[in-house]
Amino acid sequence: MVFEIVRIEGRLQSLFAAFGLRHPGDLVRQPSVYRIAHRRLHQQSSN
Repeated sequence: MVFEIVRIEGRLQSLFAAFGLRHPGDLVRQPSVYRIAHRRLHQQSSN
């Protein structure tokens, strides 16, 4: 799991960013949890 720490109404909170394999094998088509989180967090910041 990957979380992002954010401040909401003056309080620090953790927001769930992604869940998945950390380092899937070379033969697995699934992206790593870090790649999923990167995409989601990047999409949030560009909106």
